[in-house]
Amino acid sequence: MKALLNKVFWFVLPFVVVFIALELFITFKVSTFGNKARYFKKNLEHVEVLVLGSSHNQNAINPKYFNRFTANVAYGGQDVRLDSALFFNYAHKLKRLKAVILELDYTTINQKLEANYFRLPWYYHYYGVELFKLPIEKKISLYASSPTFFNTQLKTMLSGDSYPYIISANGFCENDFPGVFLSNDYSDSLLKPLLIKKTKDEIKADKSNNLWGNFSTIKSIVNYCNKNDIAVICNVPPIYLKAVDYEKPLKRKILDSFTDYLKNQYNLTILARPRENDFISRDFKDFTHLNSDGAKKYSLLLADTINKILKKENQTSDTNN
Repeated sequence: MKALLNKVFWFVLPFVVVFIALELFITFKVSTFGNKARYFKKNLEHVEVLVLGSSHNQNAINPKYFNRFTANVAYGGQDVRLDSALFFNYAHKLKRLKAVILELDYTTINQKLEANYFRLPWYYHYYGVELFKLPIEKKISLYASSPTFFNTQLKTMLSGDSYPYIISANGFCENDFPGVFLSNDYSDSLLKPLLIKKTKDEIKADKSNNLWGNFSTIKSIVNYCNKNDIAVICNVPPIYLKAVDYEKPLKRKILDSFTDYLKNQYNLTILARPRENDFISRDFKDFTHLNSDGAKKYSLLLADTINKILKKENQTSDTNN
């Protein structure tokens, strides 16, 4: 029996070693998600500006253009509930937090993730956030969260065909240009038929059934910030789509009413989407995301606005004292 167990052990050992090596590689390799989490948790005591939101804010806001210590933990597919979970999991540790940027975008405000969303285990592994109860194997192994996803990534990496993305320590991609705009030479005329299709797809996918739950979650973040003298800036990052072509009047009216409520009830700063002419095709990677050059433009505008807001609030505080 002992000899049999010994053979089994030596037979299984290489597989275990390979699996552990794979797990460690996936967990600690350079990636936007991993870098964001490590940077954020390492610098909790320094963070003055926290960026939440979906891939729109992820692609639009580069922390390096802020003169206040900024952490952008927005990520693709991240909904308001994940924003809230991240915020409240770490808010008590963010002793220098001065401002929170919340994405209040018509195109993403409806998002509501299901329990089977493959990235949810990532938040557990990197941030300690468990939005839904996870199976034990996904708590133990990051690879188990989506073997297909990671296998595809590994194959692309080993093939040598992957684009050499430059990801900073804070998790921002500094050369994020590949996409439909680059492949069409940023030509508005070439992009026009694709724009029409994208607009139709946006209309088809648009729903309003998650609005009220997301509004309630946003209010919980705002209430906390209001009680702790943390400024809240609600932003709407630039997109190439034209609002008049895809927005539904009723949903827009509801969102505007909620925006007005936040502004009047809490005296928040609401930053509207920049004018269409302020960002041209060369600022985008696709129809709803800025590229790295566009992010520089938007980040500088946003950083300047935040500085003015915080300076004004400091002056008001000094006057009251």
